[in-house]
Amino acid sequence: MDNFTFSKERPELESFRYLWKLDDKEWVRQRKADWKHLAENGLARISAKGKRQYKDYFLQAKKDDFIGAVNLYFLTPFDSAESARDVFWSKLIDYQGREELLLGYLERAATYGEGISWIKDDARYFADGVLGNEYSEVIDTTSRPRNIAPDPGFIGEQFLRKTFLLLKGDIARLAYLPAIDYYISTIKYANKGKLDDSIGIDVYIDSAQAVLKSDSGRACALDSAKEICQREETIRANWAMTVKLP
Repeated sequence: MDNFTFSKERPELESFRYLWKLDDKEWVRQRKADWKHLAENGLARISAKGKRQYKDYFLQAKKDDFIGAVNLYFLTPFDSAESARDVFWSKLIDYQGREELLLGYLERAATYGEGISWIKDDARYFADGVLGNEYSEVIDTTSRPRNIAPDPGFIGEQFLRKTFLLLKGDIARLAYLPAIDYYISTIKYANKGKLDDSIGIDVYIDSAQAVLKSDSGRACALDSAKEICQREETIRANWAMTVKLP
C-alpha cells in the first residue's frame, strides 16, 4: 500500500516534479481554478481531510499521507503519453494500484474530471501510453511476474453495454472513447450469454448510424457513433468471434 504515495524523501518524487510547472504563473493560476472546480463538483463528496491532502498534491506535489492509486494518478498533471506511462510503471504505484488503473482510471477521470479542459488530454495520454490500441496481457514484474490486465471478456461486455446505452440516450457520458480501439479489441472475448438479447450486432450498428443521421444527440454520443461506424468492419469481425456460454 505504501507504494501508492509520493514522499519528499523519495527520489521517485523528484523524477516527476517537473510535471508541476510551479514557476509558470499562468499554469499555477489555472491549476488553482481547476482545483476549485474539482472541489465543488467531482470531489465534492470527499472528506475535508481528503480534500486537503488532494489539494496539496494537486497544486504542489506535496504528499504526506496515503492517496489511492486511481485518485493519485487522476491528480497528476501529465504532459504526454510518455509521462503517463512512466508514472504508471514507477515505484509510486504497486501492482495492485496498476490493476485498479487499468480497470477504472478512465471511468474515474470522466466522472471526476467533467468540465475540466485537460481531462481529455490526460485520458488520451493514458490510452496511448498505457493501454495501446489492442488488448494484451500486462506483465508486472516488480515483485513477481503476474498478469495485471483486466478480464477482457468483462471489459468487452461492459463496452458493448455502455456504448449501446449511450447511443440510445440512456446515459450521457462514455469513458471509453479515448481508447476505443483498445476496447473494440476486447469484444472478441465477450460472452454472448451475458449480454442482453437486445444487443445484437445489427441493432448495435444501426443505433450508431441512427445517431449520426439525427445529428441531434449529445456530443459524446455523436462522437462515439462516428467512431463506431468508422470501425464497423472490425467490430463485426470481433463480434463474430464471440461465443455464447452459460
